[in-house]
Amino acid sequence: GPSGLAYHPGAGFDPELVDHFALVDFRGGARWSGIDAFRLVPRGASYALGEVRELVRGALPTDCEFGFDGALWY
Repeated sequence: GPSGLAYHPGAGFDPELVDHFALVDFRGGARWSGIDAFRLVPRGASYALGEVRELVRGALPTDCEFGFDGALWY
């Protein structure tokens, strides 16, 4: 299940990930676990899930964060 969440505010990392969230999807085995990126899109007075993009597969991260250098740390 989800075990880590980080927001990318827009400095230093892949420009395509500006205003995206990075979500760690820990499923107990490296084959199924990884990190996905998504953004929220306005829908009326709420939000909807936008396009989901795979960032990391084949690893067992438990958390993630965007570092001072703009890199995604996990």
